[in-house]
Amino acid sequence: ANSLGLHDTLTYGPRSLAAEVKSTNGIKNRIENWEETQDRTKLTMLRTVYGMHAP
Repeated sequence: ANSLGLHDTLTYGPRSLAAEVKSTNGIKNRIENWEETQDRTKLTMLRTVYGMHAP
């Protein structure tokens, strides 16, 4: 979609509703991976503060 929200068929080909539905599930993926993301963030902060020898 361009800045006006219109699909450019000449540039991108026919519109695919299946692709649009798949691309809008970002929040679902974030919720499903919430615990893993939080753990990774905590470990990254520990490494930043204490160095590579931290967990």
